[in-house]
Amino acid sequence: MTPTYKQPSDGPKPLLDFSGTEPWFRPRQFWKYWAFYYPVSWHGWFVSLACMLGLGIIFLSIAATGVSWRLVVLRFLPFLIIILIFYNQTTLKRGEWPSWWTRRRR
Repeated sequence: MTPTYKQPSDGPKPLLDFSGTEPWFRPRQFWKYWAFYYPVSWHGWFVSLACMLGLGIIFLSIAATGVSWRLVVLRFLPFLIIILIFYNQTTLKRGEWPSWWTRRRR
């Protein structure tokens, strides 16, 4: 009896597959050249919810210290800027390029 061998397969895809071609975000135009990206796949929703959840946890942990609201906002602002930069870079990398920006990209 001869053993049968299976052909090697690609295996399961990883949870966050960055090599795909489908967009995670789509742009929405407002006020001339500005774009707002909204999630269209579960990857985009995951990134959006993770950013919002992270910002919420950071804000609540800073606010729980019992200091004034001005100091809470000043301490929260660097975290907000860093997470928004991460979110912006993710939407530009994994989202569709806005059609009204085509002249600028060339």
